Amino acid sequence: MQFKEKDPQAVAHSISADQPSIQDDFTILDGFYHAPTVLTLFTKNHKYAYEDAAMMGENIMLAAHFLGIDACYIGRTDEVFATEYGMEMRRKWGVPDDMAAVSNILLGYLEGPAPHDKPRKPVRIIRV
Repeated sequence: MQFKEKDPQAVAHSISADQPSIQDDFTILDGFYHAPTVLTLFTKNHKYAYEDAAMMGENIMLAAHFLGIDACYIGRTDEVFATEYGMEMRRKWGVPDDMAAVSNILLGYLEGPAPHDKPRKPVRIIRV
């Protein structure tokens, strides 16, 4: 959506050279990476809505891992559900107006090797 009517090379910015996302690589046309199952997490729209959804998402991902299912957390869901299409989906699904769309959890099975861990940047870690 961000590249509509624009030159993707001109508006793209790098988030991760090692593990590109839809923000990094304009050839990725599916923001859900073809996951067979996408869960959208909604919470009551309040001060800790994002934190609540992150904790729900973490528990879902831990349970999926235990069952041998791969999972990926995708944020910025509120922006998607603020669009005309997103509002239409909310109505179709019967989501109350006081619920905030906070994140998506993708579930499926990994194709190919797992991504490698990124090296930690020493200046970002403070050991006490």
